[in-house]
Amino acid sequence: MIAITVVEDFMLRDLTIQNYRCFKDFHIDGLAQVNLIVGMNNSGKTSLLEAIYLLVNKINSQSLVYLLHKRGEIIERLGLSMSGEPQHHQIEYQVRHLFYNHRPSLEQIISFRSTSYPQSSILLQTNQQKPSFFGDILKH
Repeated sequence: MIAITVVEDFMLRDLTIQNYRCFKDFHIDGLAQVNLIVGMNNSGKTSLLEAIYLLVNKINSQSLVYLLHKRGEIIERLGLSMSGEPQHHQIEYQVRHLFYNHRPSLEQIISFRSTSYPQSSILLQTNQQKPSFFGDILKH
């Protein structure tokens, strides 16, 4: 389940998604208070809802981590010592699935924006030093 936080008097009337999951360059106009999203399996319905979720929750830096967790794209590893005691805890974020064609690059930026609400955009970019590391890719 994806929870969408809506700011009072805020309604998305359009949405542009670039380089996110199955969307290379997608734009939709004419969004209303109620919208029906239909399509074949694996056609991007959930990805569209995720983009909206990330856009309206851009202030919460944990929004992206939440989506990765819900999709099973976080790998947690717990190292054990010889005595069976926990030694270290490692979390890997599988961010390549976020990018169009699953191919992140230093030049590729994921973008969500809407012209119907001021300052409603979000950019995601790979870390310049380690493209596969989630690190500090959330920008406002």
